[in-house]
Amino acid sequence: MEKKMKKVLDVFLCLFLSILAIMGSTLAFDYSLVMRILLFVIILIISIIGKRKEKRTKWVSLIFSILYSFIYVLGSNVYDTGGINSLYQNPLILLDTVIAITGTSYLLYLINYYLFYLIDKYKIKTRESKLLNKSYIFLYIWLIIFLLWIPCFLSYYPGIYSYDITKQVNEVFNVSYSKFHPPIHTGIVALMFFIAGKLHIQMISVYGIIQMLLLSYAVTKMLKFIYTKMRNKIYFIIAFVFLVINPVMPTISLIPAKDIYFTAFVLLLIPDLYELIYNKNNFFNSKFNIIKLIFFSLMAMLFRNNASYVFIIFYIVLLILERKDKRVILLSIVPILLFFLVNNVLYSNLKIRDGNSREKLSLPIVQIAYVVERHADTMSDDELKWIDKYIPVDKIESRFNPRLADPVKSKFKTNNYDNNTLDFYKLYITLGSKYFEDYISAFLNLNIPYWYRDASTIDPYSQRGYLETGIYNNHNYFFERASKMPKLYEFYEGFATYETQSKYFILDRLYSLSLPIWLLIFMMFVAILKKQYKNILIMLPLVLLWLTYLLGPVSNFRYIIPLYVMYPTIMYFILRTKEDATS
Repeated sequence: MEKKMKKVLDVFLCLFLSILAIMGSTLAFDYSLVMRILLFVIILIISIIGKRKEKRTKWVSLIFSILYSFIYVLGSNVYDTGGINSLYQNPLILLDTVIAITGTSYLLYLINYYLFYLIDKYKIKTRESKLLNKSYIFLYIWLIIFLLWIPCFLSYYPGIYSYDITKQVNEVFNVSYSKFHPPIHTGIVALMFFIAGKLHIQMISVYGIIQMLLLSYAVTKMLKFIYTKMRNKIYFIIAFVFLVINPVMPTISLIPAKDIYFTAFVLLLIPDLYELIYNKNNFFNSKFNIIKLIFFSLMAMLFRNNASYVFIIFYIVLLILERKDKRVILLSIVPILLFFLVNNVLYSNLKIRDGNSREKLSLPIVQIAYVVERHADTMSDDELKWIDKYIPVDKIESRFNPRLADPVKSKFKTNNYDNNTLDFYKLYITLGSKYFEDYISAFLNLNIPYWYRDASTIDPYSQRGYLETGIYNNHNYFFERASKMPKLYEFYEGFATYETQSKYFILDRLYSLSLPIWLLIFMMFVAILKKQYKNILIMLPLVLLWLTYLLGPVSNFRYIIPLYVMYPTIMYFILRTKEDATS
């Protein structure tokens, strides 16, 4: 009798959860009536007959599902309304929010349980091979990748002249360098002008070819790492297609921005971090490994200003975890010390000016502007006068953009900030305590394409291109496009403008701005499931890098290129077995 009663209760519980799943997921995803009925039947059947016995898998999949559902529902409301108030403005709406999160969580849990279960039990077929360890094979692959990318160069011939390089060219011509853009990258631009002058060709062509060589080398090193660890030809081919045949990759290699050099050094750094964390003694047996890790870390920090925060935090975490190993302690300190010596001593001696301090204030400026834009009519004269000391209040209404900080930021009174820094933060905190909800809304809205799945990749507010491949006007240096392969140029432009990806659902998801962080989060949950916690440590720099972008001025694909090119590596960490760790 008790067993029958228990079965009946189980069926009713499954029925209740299935109804909840349909209600919640419909609120979140807006299904059609036919889809709701079909989905309800499927959920009910899986709920009743599905056997989920693995406790660890259940908890991991449940927590991941709740996290994803909460952020999806949150993002949906922020994206549609511009704020978080719509989630709880009255009890009925709050109930809808709770149902949406709970129901969607249960629906995703049913899916994710089996997905995590299969990944945990999956054993990829491996085969011993040291083929890529042979130097001539490595060079062949590097050459093949470079040659495969040459048609893209010819399509955009003589090159791409976009993003910040025009400002760096002005610095080169005026012989006046600043830290607004990484001086090491501006120095490379100057070197390209020198080489181009000697060869009597366009500077941008020299820049493109050399950067293409660097990125193709870094890609080859990553492919070698993946093949050596995974030892599976099929996966190597998939990784090769993504990193080489993928039309976005050769276009990326021609983009004249610091982000590409930074990406190359991140690609080169990750395999060394892997060896340090998983094969520590073998790593320290080679002085060359130590020098490489220090050099790549230093270069990454010098090519992106926010990367210094990333690697300082990462090496502090590593130092704490390995505090009993003096070798790791020393290794953690050296890159940071070298960065400070270069950034504060060498650059100062070279008379390189500091960048504009407003560049680090994108989020606070947008949050204050958000408050004024919504509450100017009810704010006191003293508050508005205090704000006007740093941001012209009369300019906010016409220049405010919830997903692009630059229009308002360009009017920021930097001199007042530099002379009254504490007063500015007092203003910031005072407004924040009074308008806390608006601060949260402004923060979530500014870079929502980086974390909300359904956000448009080409944001309607910021209207920044996916890859800007044009030729910007500049009085110091200018040229016209003379494509050698016009038809192929149209093909590459289809991907650069995102027109091609937007036509196909799978491509749209694969190239979206939000996929990198969700793939990383999924990888971390898999690592927890398999108890491979060191995987999380290896990927920590990428997570920290993404977090710094949430404080940035706009969501743009070029910023997350380092995460994008790591897809095959992240997937390796998801699929790898425990035996792979020390292989």
